[in-house]
Amino acid sequence: MFLSALRAFELLAFAFLLQTATVSALCSSTRSVECFRMANDHFMFSTFSSAPTVNEDVEENHHFSPQTPPAARFQVQNAAAIHPMSPELATDNTMRLTLQLGAAEQKIETLQETLSMQRQEMSQLKMLVASLTVNANASPPEIPRSMSLSFASSRGLRHMPSDVSNVPSLATTALSRQTSYGPPTPKTPKTPRGGTVPPVTPTNASSSRRRHVRTKTPEQRSLQKVMNGQKLYTFGMEPQDDRGLIADFFDEIHRWAVEWTVQYDELNDDIVTVMAELPVVKKLLFGNNFEEIRAIVADDTMRVEVVAAVVAKDIVYNTMCDHFLFNSGHPNAGACDHLFNQFLQLGPNDVVKKHEILVEQNTLYTTLHEHWGFRRWRDQVAEENSVALIDRLAPLVSDQATATGLEGVLAHYIKGYRIGFRMRMDAKKWVMFWPSAGEDFNPGTMVNESRTICGSLNDTNNKTVQFPQNFTVRFARSPCMTRIDFFLGREDKNIVHSALVQIKEKQCYIGAEAERKRSHPLLRNVNGNGAHA
Repeated sequence: MFLSALRAFELLAFAFLLQTATVSALCSSTRSVECFRMANDHFMFSTFSSAPTVNEDVEENHHFSPQTPPAARFQVQNAAAIHPMSPELATDNTMRLTLQLGAAEQKIETLQETLSMQRQEMSQLKMLVASLTVNANASPPEIPRSMSLSFASSRGLRHMPSDVSNVPSLATTALSRQTSYGPPTPKTPKTPRGGTVPPVTPTNASSSRRRHVRTKTPEQRSLQKVMNGQKLYTFGMEPQDDRGLIADFFDEIHRWAVEWTVQYDELNDDIVTVMAELPVVKKLLFGNNFEEIRAIVADDTMRVEVVAAVVAKDIVYNTMCDHFLFNSGHPNAGACDHLFNQFLQLGPNDVVKKHEILVEQNTLYTTLHEHWGFRRWRDQVAEENSVALIDRLAPLVSDQATATGLEGVLAHYIKGYRIGFRMRMDAKKWVMFWPSAGEDFNPGTMVNESRTICGSLNDTNNKTVQFPQNFTVRFARSPCMTRIDFFLGREDKNIVHSALVQIKEKQCYIGAEAERKRSHPLLRNVNGNGAHA
């Protein structure tokens, strides 16, 4: 490819030199013709002039055209002055010069045709060089980056030039960076984890991935030519509403966990202990004792739920919560955190001021989102976090998750950033919280995912709705997300997404709760573990 490009440049240079020579020859021939014409006019004037003297002022007797070069004028005048011609020789010289003039004009026409052909050839060569240059640029991919993606070494990759003015420094915000949660896992044949997997870098993972999943209605790209390049969206389809968008997002994460969570034909105590002692698992299940954690990760179904919860929590922490730009290392996170801190300092009656701050938030996040370097920053950070997440969940996911499953996590991370910016590019406040282990089950903000804890689905639903205080949370795989609008001068709250939680029945009851359990027929046949006796 390089030799072809070099050959094309050589041809282009040769054509340029040839064209230059042709133009020079054409100019020279044009000057010669002008001289011949001037001389011919002079000879004709000398032949038919009534004055016998040829030493008269040539400038007066000959009318030069304004385009006549000074050199041609000088040659004609000098020739007339030095070599005065007699009437006998005028006819012969006139015929000779006329023939030379005709030959020169014919040569000019030939040179003009040659010049036109050379210009066409040069245009074709330029097109060839441009084509070869494009093909040469689409060459072999870069060498993969190193797998060691510590926070300190990856800060350089996260840097994005900042054009936002009046941005407070990150040092002005007294926020502590927390540790992210772990990743989900791929599904393999039912065999224990073993062997080693070649390290996968973000570059390798993204080299063959498909286009990111969109969060809004996709444009109809096939019609862009008809519309002169303007974007055209599906007629009548609005962007997905917040409730459906967020519910689908967490369902997609759960489907990824179902596919990639490792399943074992035989699960020994050593493997269970290793999984139970993972930092991401202990952090997610904080509040449960170690034996409960072992029981959760030993169960195939619950292990999938744990993986989905870890992935969702890590993505929400880095892409959706109030300080997600700070958690992701964005260079302008200080400006965003400054607005959040201002909002927290307002009282419950400062509704108008709260709305003004949310309008500023809308403007700031829109500016950051439209920055020319935003997508590059987002993709790099998403790749880093995805690789780190898969690595932390290694014993819980299939070996192939390190390579193939990484694409799915990366797509979820990208979509998480889209959702996070969509939330803040609107003058509304979003509040999120994760139910913790041991917290009472609340049907108003939570959805029970332990659907058979009391036997049948119907019995479980009845008992959890009528007596939610008898059940407690084990862990959650999604947060409760509330949207608050202050536009109309009042606080309008709306729960957009309820937390998806795994629950268990309380093992002891005090006072009125104990009496209610003994007296109610739905609760008498349920043992302390939430199962029928």
